[in-house]
Amino acid sequence: MSDARGPGSAPTGRRERTVGEKALLGLAAVLLVGSLVPFVLLAHAGVAVAVAAVRGRPLDAPDLADPWAVATTAVLGAALSVAVVLSARRDRRRRREVERWAVEHGWHTDVACSVLANRWEAPPVGRGGGVATDALERDDERGRVRSFTYSGLRRRHIVMVERAMRGPGLVLTPERGAQRLARRLGGQDVAVEWEDFNARWRVRTGRVRFAHAVLHPRVMERLSRPDTDGLSVLVEGADVAVHAPGPTDLARVESMTRVALDLAELLPTFVVDDHPPLPVGLTRREVQARAAELWSEESL
Repeated sequence: MSDARGPGSAPTGRRERTVGEKALLGLAAVLLVGSLVPFVLLAHAGVAVAVAAVRGRPLDAPDLADPWAVATTAVLGAALSVAVVLSARRDRRRRREVERWAVEHGWHTDVACSVLANRWEAPPVGRGGGVATDALERDDERGRVRSFTYSGLRRRHIVMVERAMRGPGLVLTPERGAQRLARRLGGQDVAVEWEDFNARWRVRTGRVRFAHAVLHPRVMERLSRPDTDGLSVLVEGADVAVHAPGPTDLARVESMTRVALDLAELLPTFVVDDHPPLPVGLTRREVQARAAELWSEESL
């Protein structure tokens, strides 16, 4: 029996690529390989120099055809290729895991990661150069929540809520050995009247009055509960964010969300009103200049 399909039959398999599509894919592959050739040759030259040094031969004219150099370059290239493939598979597996979790818990993943990275000045999540991944978003009755992994010099799991304000920078980090040492060496620190809070948190800011306005008793009580263990807090611009070391911990997204929403809700009304958002129409340079001002020292 013939398996030929008529004009009106439904397709039974994957769509075959056209000749033009195959040609474009082939051209793209050739261009990719061609772009890698100079890097491969440069790497091989470096390997040849290293092999010559190990074998006690002159380094001014290494033998690129040395069998040991060729074999070493081949092994390194194969190892790099395997690492790239394994990394890509791991990333795909992670994306599927995040997407599955989002569906099960009422979040969505169609979030513009470009608006999440490099939006703050405060370390360790500021100063530029980072990327955002594993982005999640959910609309709560108390505000829109976003969770993502920020990868810069270190990776941080961040959960943030926005408010209609442009507040100065305020950073709270757990008071540990490194923080205590930094404070003793002159690192900026703001103290409040509650000694237990001072013992648990290190507070840094460019505007001391802003810090004292935000850290009222109800906020300090919220930050003393067990679900804030290991978290850091950032209030900068329109954002109230909590973050922890490492990539996104899906098991902790919901608890971090509650902390971020609670802190945003506890911001005094006068604090929000006294720091209105930036006016629309500013250039990127003007926005960056305003962001830098958030961490300027307060003149007393």
